[in-house]
Amino acid sequence: MKQSCYNIKFEESNGVILYNIATDGILQLAPQTAELLDSYADKVDDLCLIYPDLFNALKCHGFIVDDNVDETRALIDKWSKQFAATDTFRLTVNPTLNCNLCCWYCYESHSSNMVMSDDILERTKLLIRNKVGDKDLKMFNLDFFGGEPLLQFDRIVMPLISVAVEVCNQNGKQLHLSFTTNGVLLTPEHIAIIERQLKCVNGYKVVPSFQITLDGNRYFHDKVRKTPVGKGSYDAIMANIKVALSHGFDIFVRFNTTNENIDSYLDVIDDFADIPKEHTVHLQFDLQSVWQDNTSPQTREKLSRLSEELTAEGYRVQIHKLCNRKFCYADKENTAVVNYDGNVYKCTAREFHPELAEGSLSTDGRIIYNSRYVRRLALRFGNSVCRKCDIYPICHGGCTQDKIENEGLDICLRHYTNEERMKIVRERLRYLINNSKK
Repeated sequence: MKQSCYNIKFEESNGVILYNIATDGILQLAPQTAELLDSYADKVDDLCLIYPDLFNALKCHGFIVDDNVDETRALIDKWSKQFAATDTFRLTVNPTLNCNLCCWYCYESHSSNMVMSDDILERTKLLIRNKVGDKDLKMFNLDFFGGEPLLQFDRIVMPLISVAVEVCNQNGKQLHLSFTTNGVLLTPEHIAIIERQLKCVNGYKVVPSFQITLDGNRYFHDKVRKTPVGKGSYDAIMANIKVALSHGFDIFVRFNTTNENIDSYLDVIDDFADIPKEHTVHLQFDLQSVWQDNTSPQTREKLSRLSEELTAEGYRVQIHKLCNRKFCYADKENTAVVNYDGNVYKCTAREFHPELAEGSLSTDGRIIYNSRYVRRLALRFGNSVCRKCDIYPICHGGCTQDKIENEGLDICLRHYTNEERMKIVRERLRYLINNSKK
């Protein structure tokens, strides 16, 4: 046996915390036990005979491993199996890249002809039938993105939902439905139509989810999220959110925070105060910094306090941090983004230019992937620098979009210093300890 290459020790006032980055194993050791472990660093097997309880605890949590184990390879093999799983499929559809708002930070181009044709609509329906008909599939996730997808509610969105409901019922598969929308068109009329369509899929009611963005309180939001004629959208979005919650829909309200608007979110919390308590179970806040804004340390601190304020009010809150060690949906083989023009992508955080497509949708509803997709698969697990890094199990080199765009650079793509890496590990450890107390 040997000590894991992913062990990290933190000296505390009352002893030592031993943390394994690969397994999330945590052991709190008395000072004398930590010294004992150090003394047996090169003869771990002897611990089994002299201190069997300590040896078993170390082995159970991954702090010691067999001599022939390549821990990095083992991680990659585990992740590969997860990414290749066939029991779920997530299909994201862009009915249109047009939008009814004009936000300064939007990375998409908008023109009047960016709408899915009847031909691509039929191909997408066939794709849904093909995927749901797969015998290994258990859950089909249908997600709408754009542009503003609800601009094509009657012509594209509802026909695709109808097909998904039909084939999931025929094949006994679970269905999940989600939208990324600005919320302006999530009207009571549209809510009622969606609810009726989803009332029974294999004997249960499907609860759709919606990610809706706010850019501060009414003043700041309406400065950013205006209609083409300059009208603000805050009041309409808030009203629609509350109606959707009353129907039991799951709402993820994304706070797009900047140095300028961060303080105004306390007003937004007040605007949610009239929601009945039984409706808040369907509400979650997702706090994100606008990436074009150079977030100051003061704003990051305010972001943490805002999270604490929301939590204190009884709301569920998520802050995207690297320490959460999540992979991007685009890293998984069982996800695809079908654009309005029939081109297929993996990532929704870049412009949908044809030269960035990773495949196309055939006339019989199959995805034909290209060499760019093959490159993505090859780059998913990082370069040689990533794989040798002591925080590789947490960072894994970042998202594959960054890896594709920096292909050939054998460096840390995030340019982390040793201090920054240890800060990430400490954040992960604190995250695990805090969640274990809940």
